[in-house]
Amino acid sequence: MERCGYKCSKCKGVDTVEKQMTIFRFPKVLVLHLKRFSNSGYRREKISTLINIPEKLDMRDYKTPKSNHSSLKAASQYRLYGMSHHSGSLNGGHYIGEVMNVDDKTWYNCNDSQCTKIRGGADKQSSSAYVLFYVRS
Repeated sequence: MERCGYKCSKCKGVDTVEKQMTIFRFPKVLVLHLKRFSNSGYRREKISTLINIPEKLDMRDYKTPKSNHSSLKAASQYRLYGMSHHSGSLNGGHYIGEVMNVDDKTWYNCNDSQCTKIRGGADKQSSSAYVLFYVRS
């Protein structure tokens, strides 16, 4: 939840408001785009902060209070099945994908025309992850 000062266009008074985003219905595929670029004035920078990537997500805390359907708990459970990574700078770079074969739970690194098996599965920490793909489990 984010708080900010809101200026009324009629009375010109400033009031504190809250902005909140919730989910009414959970999608089968959840795509999370991570903010990896910052803009501050005329300056743009790449953000390369190391993050922990959860293998499983429970999104129940983000549901709309009105959506109290009995199957909501099961519908809010997600499992990581893919990632997109960006290496390079703002002026140029390269994207690499990591994806899980859902049949045998094997992870693969997809880099241009090469696709190689990842021993031990996908990394659960990354400073280059850009987009995360989760599927409802």
